[in-house]
Amino acid sequence: MDAPTEIFDHVYLGSEWNASNLEELQRNGWVWKLSSWVIFIENLLFCSVGHILNVTREIDNFFPGMFDYFNVRVYDDEKTDLLKHWDNTFRYISRAKLEGSKVLVHCKMGISRSASVVIAYAMKQYNWEFDQAIQHVKDKRNCIKPNKNFLAQLETYQGILDAMKNKEKLQRSKSETNLKSENSKDGKSLPGSEPTPLIQAMQHNKN
Repeated sequence: MDAPTEIFDHVYLGSEWNASNLEELQRNGWVWKLSSWVIFIENLLFCSVGHILNVTREIDNFFPGMFDYFNVRVYDDEKTDLLKHWDNTFRYISRAKLEGSKVLVHCKMGISRSASVVIAYAMKQYNWEFDQAIQHVKDKRNCIKPNKNFLAQLETYQGILDAMKNKEKLQRSKSETNLKSENSKDGKSLPGSEPTPLIQAMQHNKN
């Protein structure tokens, strides 16, 4: 069986077999969650996988006492709404990274559900377009194939992320406009807005 695929230095994509193979987990130095102190020390020393994101309804967590788990209980079908979970999966992966841990994201085969979660994470984390994100994941793990429903949701997610970016730009623009307006009322000039010596000389000659 294939090993899990490293998509980013803190994110692995894999299958049920990867999540259930304790020997493989141990061989790769993945952390046993024996205590919060031990996992902290292990992560500092090895930056190991201590978090597992299980994107299945049909597969239980294999080692709940050894790893930190987050479950997205969904099936791989045309009716599943995976998009609504992506804010939570993004936060989970981001938290693990902040703690110095790595995350194994898995479903049954590591092809559709878990791949979609990783693609969505890449889009938000790196400000990538959908095409760039899916291509990056596919280059790392060429067997991925999100179902048509998930592909449509990823395209929708792209629109949501774009709208968020535009909103942030608009807010920044309004803040800058308000600042200029306040400075104008106070009779103050913004740095760089004063006329240059050349312009001042030309204005003086006109007068």
